[in-house]
Amino acid sequence: MIVTPSRCARGTRFFANRRAPLLLDWRRRIGWQRILMDEILPIRHPMAAE
Repeated sequence: MIVTPSRCARGTRFFANRRAPLLLDWRRRIGWQRILMDEILPIRHPMAAE
């Protein structure tokens, strides 16, 4: 999954996009992002509980 940092008043928080995981093929050395149409999966999922 792709993780992005976000600054807020409490410091830096990290979020993962669970609806669009990144897939890697190590042999061919390529990667692609698969967009999942499942509305249940969050686009901005926090990596640690507050």
